Amino acid sequence: MYSSTIRLAAVAAGLIILAAPLTGSATQAPLTLPAAEQAALQQQPLLAAQQARIAASRERQVLAGELPDPQLIFGISELPLNTDERFSLQRDGDTDVMVGVSQEFPRAEKRRLRSEQERIDSEQQLAELVMLEAQLRRDTALAWLDIWTPQQALGLVDALINEAQLELEAADIAYRAGGLDQERLLAARVELELLQDRRGQLEQTVASAEPVLRRWTGAPPSTDLTLPDSEPTLPTPPPLTALRSRVPKHPELVAAHFNIQGAENRLALAEQAYKPDWRLDVRYGYRPGPGFSEMLSVMVGMDLPVFTRNRQDRGVGAAVAELETVRGTHDDHHRMLLARAEAQLAAYRHAEQRLMRYDQSILPAAASRVDAALAGYRAGTTELAALLQARRSLLDIRLMRLDLLAQRLRSQAEIRYLTTAEPPVGGHFHE
Repeated sequence: MYSSTIRLAAVAAGLIILAAPLTGSATQAPLTLPAAEQAALQQQPLLAAQQARIAASRERQVLAGELPDPQLIFGISELPLNTDERFSLQRDGDTDVMVGVSQEFPRAEKRRLRSEQERIDSEQQLAELVMLEAQLRRDTALAWLDIWTPQQALGLVDALINEAQLELEAADIAYRAGGLDQERLLAARVELELLQDRRGQLEQTVASAEPVLRRWTGAPPSTDLTLPDSEPTLPTPPPLTALRSRVPKHPELVAAHFNIQGAENRLALAEQAYKPDWRLDVRYGYRPGPGFSEMLSVMVGMDLPVFTRNRQDRGVGAAVAELETVRGTHDDHHRMLLARAEAQLAAYRHAEQRLMRYDQSILPAAASRVDAALAGYRAGTTELAALLQARRSLLDIRLMRLDLLAQRLRSQAEIRYLTTAEPPVGGHFHE
């Protein structure tokens, strides 16, 4: 048995370690999860780029419904090239200087369908904006958790390191006193080194995750990303029935539905190719020769879709195949999103049940073990190594609970994304 001074010092150190906060103090306000998500939405250039695409489609919608610009025509007609009248504008009565206007008139239904195509594209891009905002929230939350989890684990590992150091000191004293063999002393040293390596691994994880969060939030590289110790809160997932009803309204599926509308519109536009467009030419001809009259020409032209087998038929066939493609893609995407949502909900429920077990039985039992070991140690019936082992076991359980909590929070972030169904308001996503 060791001296009472060493015993009391070890116990006091162990109690201080367990009562210590999980992470070090921060020099600035911690970056909360809601603050990180808000920064990602306010400072994300991808959103501005998507809004510009929407504006471009709306401009093209008006353009597509208009008639083509008229064409100005001018030149010389019937200019002689030989005989004594060659290159003369005044000797031949058929020679005239012409100026005119040509205007094409695509069918009104074609122009309407082209304008409708741009409208569908703008609506699709609007749905993609909602999807992008939801993705930014999800990715920011996951990047935030990728830092918060190892930062919390660092505090627990530090406590484990201190416990291991105490155990090593106790083992060293026992070894010097002849009450412990060298193998156990070396084992205590190896375990301490492994914990130090574990701490370095967690620091590496934090360092690798910080640039990702900076990308989403726009924080400069010099910013210290200190996160709060408190557990973040995310929306509670809906029941399975409600989840299944929300998935079809997801912006990914809304955008895919506009793909179907666009393919249907392109099919209707391909069918319009069987119907000819027409054009009008109006020309004025001036004949410079003496006594020659001025001339007016009016000509009407139209397309002749007579070779439909390898032109219009092919276009319609391609449009039909494209429509079937986007319909199949939409249905498969619906199944994929529904499967993802149900899998994440199952993962959330299992994590919630396991966390409840940790909080209601595993952690209290581990804490009771520490209390029993401490009471035995004070009574002189338990060695210090047994007490330290009980405390290290409690800290290990806290680490396992932290990993489980991170899994649940990630599932909540994914489910929140998969149940997104609202339109953008003022360029930002709102729940």
